[in-house]
Amino acid sequence: SGMLPSMDCPATSDEVFLIGNEPTLPDTLYEKIKVNRETGQRATVFTDPTLIDEQLFINVPAKARQWAIEAGLPVAPSGYDAIPVSQTNANVQISAPAIFSAIGGKVEISGTASLENLNSWTLQVGEGINPLNWLQIASGNSAVAAGGSLAEWDTTGIDGLYAIRLTVIDQTQHVQSATIQVTVDNTPPQVKITYPAADQELRPAQDSVTLQTVIEDNTGIKTVEWFVDGKLAATQTDGPYLYLMPAVSGKHTLMLTVEDKAGNKTSSEKLDFSIN
Repeated sequence: SGMLPSMDCPATSDEVFLIGNEPTLPDTLYEKIKVNRETGQRATVFTDPTLIDEQLFINVPAKARQWAIEAGLPVAPSGYDAIPVSQTNANVQISAPAIFSAIGGKVEISGTASLENLNSWTLQVGEGINPLNWLQIASGNSAVAAGGSLAEWDTTGIDGLYAIRLTVIDQTQHVQSATIQVTVDNTPPQVKITYPAADQELRPAQDSVTLQTVIEDNTGIKTVEWFVDGKLAATQTDGPYLYLMPAVSGKHTLMLTVEDKAGNKTSSEKLDFSIN
């Protein structure tokens, strides 16, 4: 990938770089993912713990996915393990956030807790695919209508996979529950403009220059906005992240704004360059 090796990189090499051109962000190509070894899909809170294996995969842009599969590369699975039918109950469910979604900050949790002869309900969160410990964040003894508010969960300061569990008990002590899995991401993306370098003079090829950047994030990128001379020049939703800029002689500025799937935003430093 040409980036700094991460803990998941299977091989590394030493290379020589010009000062200012050395990589500064860790590799995002390789990632260890917990999967159901029988289905090959990403493991979830619903997966039998005895079937979960952690395997090394590569994350490739969507446009290169089919090529990577045909080349026999270990491509990260895009799907999740099936949800058991028993998990779906119209009267006991979490409707938001969406299952398997990326979230951050203060999250509104809504759903339904309306069993006949309701006694009480509780809402808990637990870290990991199969939480060993659960933290109660809300409870009640009155029914919550479909799509009603269950709680606001402040996720500030935490990251990673979490399960959200709604448990409802009726007057006969019969228990029903609904569980969803989400990825908490409160870490903004990291972005670095790799070409051009600061104050570099570019020579166009076929009346254009190619501007490039590398981006790292925990949950995936939603949008990348390229601002040239203070104006939005292009928007991307997947990699590789580059912009083919029409060659206009003179001095220019470049800045990027990046938003990830959890809503975290960051901007690169403004970079000056020129086109000859």
